Amino acid sequence: MKKYCPYCRTELLDHCNILVCPRNDIGECTYDGYEVYRLYEETHNLKERHNNSIHDQELTTVN
Repeated sequence: MKKYCPYCRTELLDHCNILVCPRNDIGECTYDGYEVYRLYEETHNLKERHNNSIHDQELTTVN
């Protein structure tokens, strides 16, 4: 299934498993797939750390 830019509706290109808008490179679109991917990874990492800290707290309260 093809993915389209949420801003300009241009078909996104897969570059190293990151979906990028080809019009961003030439300044015609503000969608930055690299930034979206970076924010997704940061959010995922924060959730993992939060879940791990909750799990660690549960283990310490059980003892």
